[in-house]
Amino acid sequence: MKIFIGNDCKCYANAAVGRREFDAEFFDGKCSAFVEGYRYVPVGETWTRADGAVFAGEMISPWKDYNILAAAQAAYEQAQSESADMQAALEVLGVTNEEETT
Repeated sequence: MKIFIGNDCKCYANAAVGRREFDAEFFDGKCSAFVEGYRYVPVGETWTRADGAVFAGEMISPWKDYNILAAAQAAYEQAQSESADMQAALEVLGVTNEEETT
């Protein structure tokens, strides 16, 4: 998945001025709330925490409470599953998306 990091190595799901783009398989299938709770230090780079601790890349680590991130991801996966179930039911009934047929 493409992620974007700022100068503080925090991850973002969307591009913006000053953010660099990276491909990180770790985030494949993850929701934006999960992604944006992480810090990513690319290979060959370092990030220095406020207390002076230095972390060398490649490093992927949550900066938000992991329980919150896990709950966001679980809710995202549940919604994806429900959406797929609804789509399958509509197909069984022969209902099509009118926007796709035009």
